[in-house]
Amino acid sequence: MAHLNSDILLAAGETLGIKPTTALKLMRQFALDVRQEAHKLMDEVQQQNELIALDRPELTATFAG
Repeated sequence: MAHLNSDILLAAGETLGIKPTTALKLMRQFALDVRQEAHKLMDEVQQQNELIALDRPELTATFAG
């Protein structure tokens, strides 16, 4: 996926009949949505880790490793 860039996505959109301004708007919204969902997932994992630490303190990370 690293090889994808806005130029490639704009060209794909054009092939599908999507105007460049619309495609850019959709790409920006998609990027924003991904960031928001990533933050939600990170918060969820943090909460789950805290619950695990309460139940199984031996699994809590320490500075010693």
